[in-house]
Amino acid sequence: MNKKTSFKNIPFHTENINFDGSSRRVTLHEYPFKNESFTEDLGASSKSMSVSAYILGADYEIRRDALIKACTTKGAGTLLLANFASMQAICTACSVSENKEGKIATFSLSFNIVDNQKIPLPLINTAGIISQKTNNLAAKIEENFIKSYNPQQFLSSHIKYIETYLHAVFDHIFTQPIFIDIFNAASVFHHVYQGIKILSNEESRKELLGKLYTAIEKVLLSVSAEVALEVAKTCENVKRMCLRLIVMQMADSLKNTDFANKEAGKSEFYKVHTYLEKELQHASRLREDSTYFALEDMRSALVQDILTRAVNLPNITTFQTIRTEPAIVIAHRLGGGEELARDIETRNAINHAGFVRGGSTLTALNKV
Repeated sequence: MNKKTSFKNIPFHTENINFDGSSRRVTLHEYPFKNESFTEDLGASSKSMSVSAYILGADYEIRRDALIKACTTKGAGTLLLANFASMQAICTACSVSENKEGKIATFSLSFNIVDNQKIPLPLINTAGIISQKTNNLAAKIEENFIKSYNPQQFLSSHIKYIETYLHAVFDHIFTQPIFIDIFNAASVFHHVYQGIKILSNEESRKELLGKLYTAIEKVLLSVSAEVALEVAKTCENVKRMCLRLIVMQMADSLKNTDFANKEAGKSEFYKVHTYLEKELQHASRLREDSTYFALEDMRSALVQDILTRAVNLPNITTFQTIRTEPAIVIAHRLGGGEELARDIETRNAINHAGFVRGGSTLTALNKV
């Protein structure tokens, strides 16, 4: 029974279809001088199709060449077969014979099904590595803060201004007032660190960054010239600690962020990377070697995590429509199906899915 089907939008007829998608990969282990053996299950086998196809008619040579080109062109495409759902496949074998008198070309085609195909990730716990680097960086930030924050040298004239600044910072972090022992550097660090952990979203962190600068300016405006330098130095140390902890939390939170595509992952990475770069420059200028290396380790772990996960994320492709046609037709031309058509509609705010204007520049996810 002849059925009309297609691969990468090139139609053909089929005689026989063989599907192999229900087997398992196993290795049989047989041991010398033992009567028992062990069969190790290595996972599901890849799905494949074998198709006996043909093209006939006065223009068979044109369509024959088009199908050969589709099979030999790099990348997966949409395979439509009778009684099977639309699938993404790569042609792995294509042999052709023809009868010029009968105007028919016969194909023997083999396909590997690649729907939802992902490159296996290496057995590296990148999220765990980032957590380790976060803990190490937090320890170095605390070490440097305690070293630079010297409450024993506070003069009585300094204390009220420093308290004002710390309260301005803490009032923004916590919803309820807390007691601050400004003479205990470890306690100050601990409360700030725990408070910043609570600020889980980016807007809260940005607001705190602005608060830090505003609070310093307000305090220094009310300080006399003779104490301004020492107060400013202490406030700056607190601000630097807060900034580093915020950047550290931003980097740490990326490990649990699911990105829709490669571009989204790159965008978030470069945003955090910019902040990390600034803190690296500050640490270098202040000769805080241990903090510098901890920040560098955090950056390296972040790069490894993003690159590892980005392998299986789709790209965003930009293309231009040639003529006005339905979104589903455009999606098939790009090697996709209904899911890609819906993405084209929503991503480009198409008013009517049946009429995508020709000459438009559009974007869509490209999972191939």
